[in-house]
Amino acid sequence: MIIAVDGTAGSGKGTLSKELSTVLKLKHLDTGLLYRAVSLEIINLKIDKKNFELNAIKVAESFSWKKLNGFNHNLLRSSEVSNLASSLAKISKVRKSLLTFERKFAYTNFKGYNGTILDGRDIGSVILPNADYKFFLDADLKIRAKRRTQELIEQGNQVFENQVLKDMAKRDKTDKTRKNAPLIKANDAFFIDTSYKSIKEVLGIALKVIDSHKS
Repeated sequence: MIIAVDGTAGSGKGTLSKELSTVLKLKHLDTGLLYRAVSLEIINLKIDKKNFELNAIKVAESFSWKKLNGFNHNLLRSSEVSNLASSLAKISKVRKSLLTFERKFAYTNFKGYNGTILDGRDIGSVILPNADYKFFLDADLKIRAKRRTQELIEQGNQVFENQVLKDMAKRDKTDKTRKNAPLIKANDAFFIDTSYKSIKEVLGIALKVIDSHKS
């Protein structure tokens, strides 16, 4: 079983994916973390802006599962990393390198698991167009900004909701208008508006969709 979950920032796609991975015993990959991890490595390496794109491609091409697991995930959620990740997503060769990583993960038979689940922004439309199940999540921008602000504060970050909202709106525009694999809902993806739904409700909807397709 392979499940693709896409959606806007703060829509709950990561939370749904984690819940589904637990209930259905699936190996989970948050593809957004790949771009964030490459971004953090670029920041740590203090790459020269003059050769930024070339060096970013080199970092992406050398990326590994071991590197991803070695990062502090709280640092990966900072605004600086998030904004750089969005810029990296525009570079076609960076996307190509990470696409290979993502597809290899999706089709790996992990021992003890019933399949894989990946969440991101172009999983159902580009990475895994033949996934068994596809979901696309979205929510009101103000609600998403409030969720993300709370998440960042709980992780020990000092942030302000109005700035998070501005950053999120900018990220939405970048993701939806980029030439390479823009954020769009795949035609066969099931849409869920999570604005006023609890995690339990969203999970219930997704499980019902999966069960209905099984029968």
